Amino acid sequence: MFIRPDIADVMTDAKVYSTSGPCGEIVVGLVNLMPPLALQAFTLQYQQVLALAAGRFRVHLLVFTIGGGGGAEDISALWNTSLDALIVTGAEPRAAAITEEPCWPTLAKLAEWAGDHTVSVIWSCLAAHGAIFYLDRIERRRLRDKLSGIFECSNVSGHDLLAFMPQSWVVPHSRYNTADEAKLIEHGYTVLARGQLVGADTFAKQRNNSLFVFLQGHPEYAAETLLREYKRDIGRFLSGGQQSYPKMPEAYFDAEIAHALAAFEKQTIRGSQLGPPPEVGRCLVRPPADRWRDAASCLYAGWLSYVAARKQVSHPT
Repeated sequence: MFIRPDIADVMTDAKVYSTSGPCGEIVVGLVNLMPPLALQAFTLQYQQVLALAAGRFRVHLLVFTIGGGGGAEDISALWNTSLDALIVTGAEPRAAAITEEPCWPTLAKLAEWAGDHTVSVIWSCLAAHGAIFYLDRIERRRLRDKLSGIFECSNVSGHDLLAFMPQSWVVPHSRYNTADEAKLIEHGYTVLARGQLVGADTFAKQRNNSLFVFLQGHPEYAAETLLREYKRDIGRFLSGGQQSYPKMPEAYFDAEIAHALAAFEKQTIRGSQLGPPPEVGRCLVRPPADRWRDAASCLYAGWLSYVAARKQVSHPT
């Protein structure tokens, strides 16, 4: 167990996070690229992880989406909003090329705008792949199979962003594409954390006034997110919308549930299933524990501390 001493007792409401005796205020924009049905769930995930990470800072979260709705502002309102930092979520890929993604025009404009209007940006998954293509024409590479599960990563940089992190931790990954580490290094990116199975997990590069931080993993995920995605992909296979049966998320389910799910997969592929066994039913009701939550809060605590420190240098009181 590892956790910052000053983030243990966090009080939260829907948009503002603080602890007693705040030492500074940080305005964070969240550009949520998820579809409308998933918008609120993924916004809540970021609200929760920022609440845990806030410590003695007071964090105001402003949410933007393409088209607005669901309690979020339309992305057009962002360009005239004063922010300290920005988070851009991922989304399920819909096209072979990043420039063919529906959100590409927004990603390109964000990558150009944020360098001069933020202290730092976190780009998540698809957003990370979009930003590195816009900046350096580094193309994402399609993986043979979807990378899904809980994977171990290690600190390989000693960067201030990871000041509260241990030497190693676990983080969820859920993606069809990857960014090649060798190409990132060639173009001046600093790899902060990597894993044997996931490659570059976290990397960074300065863009004008802003430190761009790229996450290929999803430390913000709730306990049930990978389960929900796995169930969705099974449904797609059963309905004919997906050709192959989805791979089970790695290191996510306990041995009993994994065994039952593997048996269910075999029955399903043979067309002989009569419904999920009891072990699978229990899994669908109660997801595994989120073993990555402490690491996620420490990662975002380091990021908020970095933003606060740079903000103080730029605008001393």
